[in-house]
Amino acid sequence: MQVNEAIMSAETRLRDTFEQDVGHELNVADAAATLLMTVAGSVGERTGRIDVDANGVPTGGDVAMLQLFAMQLMGMRAFRVVRAARAVLECGYEAESRSNDRILVELLEHRRAILEDSSGAETKAWIEGSRSHGIGKRVAEQSPEDLYFNLCMDSHGDPRPIARLQDPETGEINAEPKRTPATRASLLMHAGFARDMAVVIAGLAALELGGVDELDAAINDGWARLEADAG
Repeated sequence: MQVNEAIMSAETRLRDTFEQDVGHELNVADAAATLLMTVAGSVGERTGRIDVDANGVPTGGDVAMLQLFAMQLMGMRAFRVVRAARAVLECGYEAESRSNDRILVELLEHRRAILEDSSGAETKAWIEGSRSHGIGKRVAEQSPEDLYFNLCMDSHGDPRPIARLQDPETGEINAEPKRTPATRASLLMHAGFARDMAVVIAGLAALELGGVDELDAAINDGWARLEADAG
């Protein structure tokens, strides 16, 4: 009972101090997520033809239209992932939020493949859900060494994340949530992904996008602050 009360007390304290602890990064992430959904919702009707099957999966048509459709879907997925991670980070469960980071890293690889393929095959494959096979290998080829491996470890039923909570001297495991510079890094990473997603959608839809320079400056300032504070 005492352990449970201590954990709930820690969660409450971390929620109450979220804005105080990571105000700049939080504001940047919120601004980027808002920009993403604003852009995704401003696309409207576009001329062009997309052929779909009985399940609504595209089978052909204008490649640019297919790409825009896919990026809108990806933008909505990314928005929900970023917001879900925000809620988990608010309570201090940093390791548990990394499953959301993993999704964004996978979306980054899907986005790259879709935009680099002029045939539309990668776009249709992603919309159909058939690009997931081999995603780990493809992400690893595009990411820093061990990044995806560590994100997967935190996302599966693996015991190793618990070992990180163990005190090396006493051997005790502290299950209480806490806030470290990793929260700030996650929020800035989420902001960067949402920002890039908004720019991609705006470009494909030929929309003018204002406020990106200011958002870029805020993101860069956040990384500089984090580097100065935590290395």
